[in-house]
Amino acid sequence: MNCNSIDEILEKFSAGKFILVMDEHREIEGDFFALAESITPEQINFLYQHAHGLICVACAPEILDRLKIGKMVENPEDEFSTNFAISVDAAHGISTGVSKFDRKKTIRQLASPVSKPDDFVRPGHTFPLRAKNPRERFGHTEASVELAKKCGKIPAVVICEILNEHGEKSTSAELEILAKKFGIATTTLEVLKKQLT
Repeated sequence: MNCNSIDEILEKFSAGKFILVMDEHREIEGDFFALAESITPEQINFLYQHAHGLICVACAPEILDRLKIGKMVENPEDEFSTNFAISVDAAHGISTGVSKFDRKKTIRQLASPVSKPDDFVRPGHTFPLRAKNPRERFGHTEASVELAKKCGKIPAVVICEILNEHGEKSTSAELEILAKKFGIATTTLEVLKKQLT
């Protein structure tokens, strides 16, 4: 995959733009990343239309601890698997929780430093992910949180895996076409690992 420079990645990501991050070795998939603190309904709709995967919010552990959002499974069978927390919706100001406006509300509330545990209902339509120590696991979850920290942003990031029109993982070639079509900066987990750990 042709990658943008790390300076371009940091600039775009800090500005609230999507970036595309490819895992070329383990999961062999691409994810979109965007800052949770500034996510818009239009960005949520873009993920519905062009990513098709599960919309999640990767969070630093201290955020989920403060909000008392526990693990979905206490002892995952695979220690390297994605660390899902209990799904949530905002407790107030939304309808069913599934619309682009409802998800924006819930996601921004997860990223808000003044949110409290009772600002959420459980379960919901938004899936928080608990980042692990990046020296122990460096998947999309950990990469996104470390990238937010590097940019001086709240360590909560919307991530969504990218599927093609057939509902399969997009290939590297398909991801390059998608990124070029929408002008989205791209990089890989390997590049981010070198820069962030």
